[in-house]
Amino acid sequence: VWQGLGKLLQIIGAAYAFRCLGPENVGLTGTILTFTAFALILSDFGIERVAVRKIARRQDQLQAITQAVFTLRFLIALIALTLWCGITLIAYGFTPVGQIWLLGGLYLFVGIITSNWFFQATDNIPTFTAVQTALSLATSGAYLLLFDRGQAIGSDLLVMTVLAAIVAAGVFWRYALNDAI
Repeated sequence: VWQGLGKLLQIIGAAYAFRCLGPENVGLTGTILTFTAFALILSDFGIERVAVRKIARRQDQLQAITQAVFTLRFLIALIALTLWCGITLIAYGFTPVGQIWLLGGLYLFVGIITSNWFFQATDNIPTFTAVQTALSLATSGAYLLLFDRGQAIGSDLLVMTVLAAIVAAGVFWRYALNDAI
């Protein structure tokens, strides 16, 4: 029920954000999110599948495996961010459009360090679903509360990036740095 209500609020929040941003600004964000999705596919080296299998077999090494995978994903994200920023600066410089593309690089960084593999490996899908639903609700709520007509270009991407980064940092702190896994 909560996930269904969350999805409904997400649709309402996104529609409201799109109306506030206008078609041209939504188009730029959509293009960046499409490139981000392709970059996420390219940055997936099957690390999660290996981690899930290894954790399932070696629960006694959960802490070590979790820290290793989070660290590896962080390094991959850092390399991807560096490449993204370099290409963006060559293509657009530090222009307003270039700045939005740089923000897309941060969104990619956060996307790469995602933790869904951990919840799958530890058979904790309800927690993952709760985290994802809370993120969707927070994002939509921010759109509904903070956005108005003529919203600045990239505002939607900024909200998504900041909230996803908060969730990623919280999950990293809780599950990769905390000895009480």
